[in-house]
Amino acid sequence: MNSFIDNQDCILIWRPHPLMEITIKTMRPKMLDWYESIIKRVNESKNIIVDQNSDVYPSIAISKALISDYSSVIFQYMITEKSILSMIKTEILDNSSFYAVDYLENYFLDKGVTVSEFIQMVWMMRYALLLRFLDN
Repeated sequence: MNSFIDNQDCILIWRPHPLMEITIKTMRPKMLDWYESIIKRVNESKNIIVDQNSDVYPSIAISKALISDYSSVIFQYMITEKSILSMIKTEILDNSSFYAVDYLENYFLDKGVTVSEFIQMVWMMRYALLLRFLDN
């Protein structure tokens, strides 16, 4: 989140797991202060939106990229052909498995792409598209 808080040119749409808060409260109460500090920082930020809508598709439609752990949203998002930064370790993926979409074509934290670099890359792609549009 620091990458977004520090970069006011970007907007983060944060979709916490629907069970995150209750899970922390009931199963990981020692993490509650940490979680509440994150919520406080998010609420104080001008460029982070917390999306708790049950429908993920509006966020998918308006976003330019996705940063996620292993989630079904990644597979839904891959159909858009927008950039994805996966926070899972590639070693847990089975190269011999068949995926309906090419999961291994995403960017991965453990392959050297940082969140800040990913944000910069998405902005550069957006800028290149704008220039191409202006040239036509």
